[in-house]
Amino acid sequence: MDVNARRALLVVGLVALPAIVLWPQTNAPERPEFDATSVKPDKADRGFINFGNLGAAGGLYRATNVTLSMLIISAYQLKPQQIVGLPNWANAERFDIEARAEGGPDRSQKLLMLQSLLADRFSMVVHHETREAPIYALVVAKEGKTGPQLQLHPDEAQCRTPGGFLPRADGTLPPGACGNFSTFFTPKSMHTKGQKITVAQLADHLSTRVDRVVVDQTGLTGLFDVDIEYAPFQASSGAPSGSFDTSAADASGLPSIFTAVEEQLGLKLKAQTGPLDVVVIDRVEEPSPN
Repeated sequence: MDVNARRALLVVGLVALPAIVLWPQTNAPERPEFDATSVKPDKADRGFINFGNLGAAGGLYRATNVTLSMLIISAYQLKPQQIVGLPNWANAERFDIEARAEGGPDRSQKLLMLQSLLADRFSMVVHHETREAPIYALVVAKEGKTGPQLQLHPDEAQCRTPGGFLPRADGTLPPGACGNFSTFFTPKSMHTKGQKITVAQLADHLSTRVDRVVVDQTGLTGLFDVDIEYAPFQASSGAPSGSFDTSAADASGLPSIFTAVEEQLGLKLKAQTGPLDVVVIDRVEEPSPN
């Protein structure tokens, strides 16, 4: 089995999350810190990545085979396109992280602790800006109509399990699960299911599958069930941002994500420019392992 196949992952829980305040490092409020941290280079070809579960009970945080860019995305709740100024090694070098905190911090506290870890162990200094940038606007393809695989959820009851679940063996979601996605993928196919999700959450999820941040401009409200299957996005070599390399779709027989969004969901990804919040990396260094 080749490396790409061995790294095919089950990705669970890509949802829209509350915005985290991004502070310039000068005169920043004091952030909570982990009591003990370990950062070690990962040189093994593990074939899997563990991003770490910041929502798990207790004070332990563990991430395996992750890049610095993955850690920044997690700590600041960003899309990859929202990080500016990373050195090449930040997307290449792999690390194993283990950190512990006393007192059972909640998820929001552990997010801030992870930001402190980045500042301490990677000497990272950042600031926050809003820039005009390429984006995709998610719009309704035909007014007043959605596609066959984007349907209003019939039960508007409150979520019993708001995220953090695993799908069952057949790929279906547990009863009462909502506000979350399960994505099964191989090098040639992507299959995403969501239950009781908003279209804004769908836009956030699509942002992780294409080369631009996706902004919800549909005007659709309510909770939806979504089921979409497509060929993995690959940007055309040397082409402008937003150009899709059709070779992956041709090889798999599946539509591109742009075609699938329109045909299956009744929506459209429209390339344009707009304001985008970004985190600018002012300084970062490779950590000393311990």
